[in-house]
Amino acid sequence: MTRRMVGWNPTLRLLDRFKAQGKGYQTRINAVLKAYVEAQNKGKSPW
Repeated sequence: MTRRMVGWNPTLRLLDRFKAQGKGYQTRINAVLKAYVEAQNKGKSPW
């Protein structure tokens, strides 16, 4: 999977919630976003 740096400014409350779960918070955020996109596409992965 190709990765690209992006600028994104989540609220501190949101970011703190993911960080509080420990190491790997960026991976968890990515998983949540991916699940959202797949749900919007009715389970069909757009990639």
